Amino acid sequence: MGSDNNESLVRIMTVDDSRLMRKSVSRILKGLNEVVEAEHGEQAWEILQEDKDIRIVCCDLSMPVMDGFGFLKKVREAEDPRIRNMPVIIVTGQEDSEENRNKIFDAGASDFVSKPFDSAQLRACIKTHTKLEKTAEELERKTTELEIGAAVDPLTGLGTQAFFYKSAQQAISHAIRNERELIVMQMQIDGMRELFIKAGKAISGALIKKVGEILSKHTRQEDLVCRMGLDGFAVVLTTCDLKGAVQMTERVRDMVSSIRFQHEGQRERITVSAGVVKTGVEEGTSSEDLLKAVTEYLKKA
Repeated sequence: MGSDNNESLVRIMTVDDSRLMRKSVSRILKGLNEVVEAEHGEQAWEILQEDKDIRIVCCDLSMPVMDGFGFLKKVREAEDPRIRNMPVIIVTGQEDSEENRNKIFDAGASDFVSKPFDSAQLRACIKTHTKLEKTAEELERKTTELEIGAAVDPLTGLGTQAFFYKSAQQAISHAIRNERELIVMQMQIDGMRELFIKAGKAISGALIKKVGEILSKHTRQEDLVCRMGLDGFAVVLTTCDLKGAVQMTERVRDMVSSIRFQHEGQRERITVSAGVVKTGVEEGTSSEDLLKAVTEYLKKA
């Protein structure tokens, strides 16, 4: 039985091939966090899949078996959103240059701490990401709550996830009666959780709204366009063929990639990944089946 104090501790994993460094991190975070240790990226990946209480990872770059970049790649490409969106703080002794920082952040790191580091620096970094992660989770929870029973997403003006499930079922019934297939597109803003943590609620909300506006302008009134959760969108296209749907999707991706926003004095951009599928429907086909079909293509993207 754990005490209330133990239950409130955030579970963190430190990944480093140096036992001395792992123990150093554990000592620094003792009392504030529960620390799990891994010797390399492969072991960390196995632990991360089994231990669902881990909230943040501190990871070295240079390790045997699987290095930090390999671990980051597996995390950011994970099917489980709990893992895919997890903050990963790189703790490395590599030269702290702008080029190295850009390479690390491009690989999907949430933050960067240089060795040798002091205890206050590491604790402050962990505390910041713990707070931001909890804020992001709360925002996602509230977004889901607002969607239940509502038809219109208040941020984008598009349909909600609940509205998608209801209306997509109607589109399925119409397609069955007319012996037609359906074209479904699913789109996701890349690294939205990290973007929220990095840039904050106001900037993230404005970017989500802008993507929704672009998507709305490139679809027709007859199409079903909805926001799905925090960072995703889904469209059932009823007015074009598969080639037209792919072309529309590419135009949207190009327009989104041209968006720039200011953060800490720098101009930055966002990207989206998308999948498009033409799928047959029959009696018993559900809205969930449509999403399942297109999700496979979104994962490849």
